[in-house]
Amino acid sequence: SCLVGSEMCIRDRGSIVLEAATGGGNWSGPGILNPSTGEFSPQVAGSGTHTISYEVTDDNGCSSMDTQDIVVTPGPEVTITPAGPFCNYDTPLELHASLNIGSWSGNGIIDSSSGLFDPAVAGPGRHIISFETPPDANGCMGMDTVELEVLEPPFAEFLTSDSAWCETEDNSAMGEILISGSASSTFDLVLNTNEGPETLYGLTQGDYSLPLHNGIGQNSYMLLEVIEHHGQITCVTVLSDTLLMEVHPMPDMVLDMQYDDLCSPVEVFFDAVAGYDSYSWDFGDGKLHITPYNQVSYTYQYDYRDEIIGIHGSDTIYGELKTDTVFNIHLVVVSDFGCTDSLMESIRIYPSPDADFFVSPLVQDFPATEVQ
Repeated sequence: SCLVGSEMCIRDRGSIVLEAATGGGNWSGPGILNPSTGEFSPQVAGSGTHTISYEVTDDNGCSSMDTQDIVVTPGPEVTITPAGPFCNYDTPLELHASLNIGSWSGNGIIDSSSGLFDPAVAGPGRHIISFETPPDANGCMGMDTVELEVLEPPFAEFLTSDSAWCETEDNSAMGEILISGSASSTFDLVLNTNEGPETLYGLTQGDYSLPLHNGIGQNSYMLLEVIEHHGQITCVTVLSDTLLMEVHPMPDMVLDMQYDDLCSPVEVFFDAVAGYDSYSWDFGDGKLHITPYNQVSYTYQYDYRDEIIGIHGSDTIYGELKTDTVFNIHLVVVSDFGCTDSLMESIRIYPSPDADFFVSPLVQDFPATEVQ
């Protein structure tokens, strides 16, 4: 048998298949990956001179062996200087290697000679960058690779939808914000609130609840920037997400009552604040009136009544005369935005005297003159 020898560079190729004059034998030695096929790896063997053996046995049981040296040349040593991580908006950066002359390749390399790397071209993720020297005197090339990371840009947005409601005691609400980025990072959030610019420091990825201090009218909250801290690297994303919170005022509940006097019958002129959608009047005597306007006139009628408290035989026993009564007025006002408020007022009505008298006898004979 005969072994075909070779001289190669350690970085020339992934592997080669050695050949013998007689097939069916067995290969051995440094760098042999498959004893049956003779697959040989310069990288596995390493640089130096390696003795490779091949042994074959025929059908008669006769064996033969051959050996040959394979020289693996190391080639130029080159090392890329580590760099990054990068934000996706960072300006292009020239990469450096321990040897000056060579060719750069990989995702994000925009100049193969100078090694200019553009994070925006590469995009977020991890990218393998290679540098390869020209062949040396032995025809071997040096090569090194490095992994460069372009960080995913941080992001933040309001999860809470725009909202509107009627005025409450404190008008407070919560705004839910989603912060996106690396789980190992911390974040600063810059926003505008009703109180002015504000920066929230040291937040983590995920949901954040922002207390909202709303006033009557339109309240606007805007996310301006989210800043992600990856150790010593800081990446910033400009934001423009706005949350609107509308607080509608409750109706102004003022009621003016005008009348000449309080002796029945009493015509009362009611005057509430104008400009609302609906006015519901309960005059306190079981009468309900709904109007789209703020002024109504109502007459209260209340007279003297004897109260019968018992009958004994032919005698009717009367109780105390009712001299006055109180009517409770309930006004409900609804604004154009559906905000509802109410108030209670009262008015005391006095019955007017019933000027009546009885004459007895109506007819009598003279000289009788006494009349009751």
